[in-house]
Amino acid sequence: MAVRWRTVVVGAVLMVQVGVPAVALTQGRNERFGWQMFAASKAGLWVEVTMADGSQEVVDSVLMAGNYRPEVDWEDHLPSFVCDRYPDAMSVRLFRDEPRFNETTPCE
Repeated sequence: MAVRWRTVVVGAVLMVQVGVPAVALTQGRNERFGWQMFAASKAGLWVEVTMADGSQEVVDSVLMAGNYRPEVDWEDHLPSFVCDRYPDAMSVRLFRDEPRFNETTPCE
């Protein structure tokens, strides 16, 4: 009887290991606090800061924000953070190639 229970437990564990990812693949991509595979995640953002004197500086968003997480709305939070970090910044431009994104936010 003990062998039968082991077989049932091993079978149940294997079903969970195969079933959870199979169901998750049919769900939306990159949900916050959700299980996802990052193979299809969007690329990171490039950050370009325009200073008061007109010069432009490209900033690495990974160095600025730490670990890149594709489910975070960087477009909403990163410009204000960069403006606070660079006191003489006039505007912040975020851009990436895929999916196409290009937006300039003025610093206040």
